Amino acid sequence: MKFILCIFLVGLQMINIVNGRPHSKSSETEADIPENLKKIGAVNNKTRTRILTHSEGYTDYSDQEVVFPDSYEMIFEPVPRIDGSPKCADGSTFCETFDTYPYYHLKDILKKNEAYKDLFGKDEEPSEITNRLGEDEDMFVCRSFERTIYPKVGKNKSNKWKFIINQGDSDGYIQGVRVETCRSQGSACDIIGDLPNGYVTACKQKYVYRRMLSISDNGRPFPDTFLLPSACCCAYKRDIEFLRRFGSRKTPIK
Repeated sequence: MKFILCIFLVGLQMINIVNGRPHSKSSETEADIPENLKKIGAVNNKTRTRILTHSEGYTDYSDQEVVFPDSYEMIFEPVPRIDGSPKCADGSTFCETFDTYPYYHLKDILKKNEAYKDLFGKDEEPSEITNRLGEDEDMFVCRSFERTIYPKVGKNKSNKWKFIINQGDSDGYIQGVRVETCRSQGSACDIIGDLPNGYVTACKQKYVYRRMLSISDNGRPFPDTFLLPSACCCAYKRDIEFLRRFGSRKTPIK
């Protein structure tokens, strides 16, 4: 009986010891959790912001200006504008010299595009000058002179003044045009004898349109049509002043 009572007391003591200990948590403490499991738990318990990063070697072009190949030269060196008829024209339709001619701009473009070279050259000169006494002793009623011009600006078909590419002999990019101009435009023709009453003559400058290589608004070579002198001709017309003075006279009635 005493033995049973001793066992009972020992068991009761053990129960008290167990109940007196602090209760352990049902899960492991944070210190006991492996690092890889901590990361998994953090992902499961918290919404994380995902940050996309650029791969190695990536270049951000979002803040850079978009530049097209055709507009590069315009940004590099803008082509000057020609406002109205320049002073160098002096009543003509072209100028062979111009202060703001974009020589270096065109030199850079033409150097990179050798194909343009086939578009340049000059008109062939005649074997003899036809506006002076020739072997047949021809006489012309209007005095004129012929020469080859190398215009750098000219008036195009739309009456706008544009640049004409003429870089010079050293560069090899020239456009030479043979022209004939009146020595005394508007003066009377050298006609032998008298004209019929009521008519007058005058030397007039004739023009033709020539296709030449010009410069577009963005500074690139561009074909255009220009008005250039071609010949000096004699024209006649009725003398309005003569008709005013004598045409209204009536024959008196006898």
